[in-house]
Amino acid sequence: SSDGSGSGWNSPLVIDWEDVEELDRSFDGEWKLELPGQSDLGFTAKRATLNKTSNFFENIRRLEVNPIAKRAVVGYTVSFSVPKPQSRLALIDLVTGKTTHTAPVEADMSPLCLLNDGSTAVMFGSSDERKGFETPDQIQLWRVNGKKVVRTESWIPFPDEVEKWGKETNGAVRYAVPIPEDKLILLSENGLLACIDVETRKPWWHTKLSSAFAVDASIDRSLLAVVDGKSIMIVNPQTGTVKSSVFLEGEPHVAWPHVRWSPSGTKLLVGFTNEM
Repeated sequence: SSDGSGSGWNSPLVIDWEDVEELDRSFDGEWKLELPGQSDLGFTAKRATLNKTSNFFENIRRLEVNPIAKRAVVGYTVSFSVPKPQSRLALIDLVTGKTTHTAPVEADMSPLCLLNDGSTAVMFGSSDERKGFETPDQIQLWRVNGKKVVRTESWIPFPDEVEKWGKETNGAVRYAVPIPEDKLILLSENGLLACIDVETRKPWWHTKLSSAFAVDASIDRSLLAVVDGKSIMIVNPQTGTVKSSVFLEGEPHVAWPHVRWSPSGTKLLVGFTNEM
């Protein structure tokens, strides 16, 4: 369902990513991309006011905007000088400027994204294993219902992603973005890019990126820009196919890449470090 209840997330699930359909990288080799119409927000965002932090040690962890829902979510956490960490959310209606602040819950989590229902945040852990709270490999759905938060159980989508180029990692989730038709794009710290159904967590497609990667969704979420080493791909996230691809000129060494769509949705900004 699209109500964000996430009831399916309260049951254990381990996905064998080897059995999931691979991203179709075949294309005709030419950089010919039909872009959708001019992308813009379609509205003028109003200024919203946030409450003061409730504790000297409480911090704003992240702010995530969903242009489809015309809303944003802000995550707060305090983990110092308190018996147990507490996290809370502020849900912002960008059209009216109205903000809803939830009561804190016992958790050490931050928002990865706001789903298209406008009231459910995908949260990920920001603690470490020694502290006994949610770690970056764990994600939950938090549904804002008035001042209350309705949480699902934790889910670890990438339990096998425990090694990254010879170093031990914890399968952390690095990026998430909702797309139409109740689907969610997830990206692991190790470069596993996947599309799942929000409610059931059914995987639609996946691909493993190289050691240097970056991903960004267009404003209308109809396209994904993916930097994978020396290549730049434009992906249809619904079908898991590459619409166009090109290699960086001169095929330079690529490290710490970044990619962003322009507000118009007609240009890409790609940056990286090329020092060996």
